[in-house]
Amino acid sequence: MSLARFLVPALGAAISLSALPAAAETRSYTADYTASYLGIPVARATFTSTIAKDGGLEMRGSLSSAGLARIFSSTSGNANLSARIAGRGVVPRNFQVEFNSGGRPDGVDIRFRNGSAVSVSHRRPAPQRRRTYVPITSDHLESVMDPLSATLVRAASADEVCDRRLSIFDGWLRADIRLRPVSTGPLPRHEGEGAVCAGSFTPVAGFNSDNRDMRHLRESGAIRITFAPLGDSGLYAPVEASIGTRVGTVQISAGPLRVN
Repeated sequence: MSLARFLVPALGAAISLSALPAAAETRSYTADYTASYLGIPVARATFTSTIAKDGGLEMRGSLSSAGLARIFSSTSGNANLSARIAGRGVVPRNFQVEFNSGGRPDGVDIRFRNGSAVSVSHRRPAPQRRRTYVPITSDHLESVMDPLSATLVRAASADEVCDRRLSIFDGWLRADIRLRPVSTGPLPRHEGEGAVCAGSFTPVAGFNSDNRDMRHLRESGAIRITFAPLGDSGLYAPVEASIGTRVGTVQISAGPLRVN
């Protein structure tokens, strides 16, 4: 899994959702994020989210590799999301990612309708599938969200944030993340009572069953996400995240939010 495939959605989800206070009028917010591996920065991103008073959400972001990661594979990309805030979180309409990793362009455009992915367009032809490949069927694309929409949750209190399953489709992989509660309470640098969730990862389709990265994430990958309340909006968003991969733990953190 390339740096862009792994980090663009993860960064985008945290960045976009941390910029979603309840808005009485249309406003835009920008945040800078850093992804680190073993304490060393490997990617940086900037995302701007525009939230309309009718609940519409538009997000535009860019990402590039940083530090030692640029020595092994120079990566740059952008992600765009059009969605609306409704129900228990965000309902996507269109999700788009474009990136270039090691001189190879790639990307995907997903269109959603009524909570299901109805159209998927890739910018590079799919490679020849191995016998171990688990194909994606139309059933797998029902009741799913893109990685940028998946982690904004609506809950009456911090106690209700973690007890849920996130069904995610990024254009290549269909996977579930099951969240379970770890703790609730005050958070450093954030107002209100937050929630710390542990997560388990289950690949569903769009992967090779003998893939070592998928096996590690399913059996041993440690996922921890800290959610903070967004004012009195009833929405909770991730403010810190860590993901245990086969080669080490990736940590994601944000800088100060800027109001445009």
